[in-house]
This record gives sequence, C-alpha cells and structure tokens, in this order.
Amino acid sequence: KHKNDFLLQTGLDFLHQETIAWISELEFLKTELSFLLKLMDKAFLHARGAQKLNELNSIEIRLKSLRNKTLKELHDELILHEMNIGNLDNNTAKRDEQSIREEHKIQESNLHSFNISVKKIKKEIM
Repeated sequence: KHKNDFLLQTGLDFLHQETIAWISELEFLKTELSFLLKLMDKAFLHARGAQKLNELNSIEIRLKSLRNKTLKELHDELILHEMNIGNLDNNTAKRDEQSIREEHKIQESNLHSFNISVKKIKKEIM
C-alpha cells in the first residue's frame, strides 16, 4: 500500500531512473543465466544415472526458457515502458500519466517474479 501511494506521488524522473536500473539488472541476470547454463554443461559431464540426467535436462530447459523467452520479453517491455515515461515527460505521450504509473507497478511485479524464478532455479543447481 505504501509503495503504491509512493508511486502515485513520485516524480516521473524517479520512475525513469528506476526503470533504467531494472534494465541494467536484467543485463546482469542475462549474464548470470548464461553462466548457469555453462555450469549445467559441466554438471551433465559428471551426472550418473537416468534420473539425474532427466533432472538436469529439466533445469536446463527452464534456464533456457528464462534466458531466451522470459528475460527477453521482460527486457522489451521495460524498454517500451521507459520510452512511455520519456514520452510522458516530453508531453508526447499517447497514454495518460496514471496508466503509465499503473504499468510501472506491473513491471515492478514482473521483475520481482522473474527474480524469484531465477533464485529458485539457482537453488536447484547449487
């Protein structure tokens, strides 16, 4: 509730800076997911038994999906969101300020969910 109230009252510059920070965080996570996929390659070399290979294969599929699909979609949405904030700040927006702020909350939630997914899969790997 307090975060929502804050987003309704904060300046557009803050939303813009926060979105840029999120995009940067996604770039880091992309690198991290690539590193985890390399770790998976090594894990396959040392895996014994069909069950372990199936588990590793499942994790690898989810990692690739996170990196190639989910991360890309989230990145593209954040880039568009950042452009919408910039357009609003420049008075060239096609949407009103309230809808941009609502979108910001949705993007924050999406990023949070993505981070949780990455943490869960890291726990499975480690």
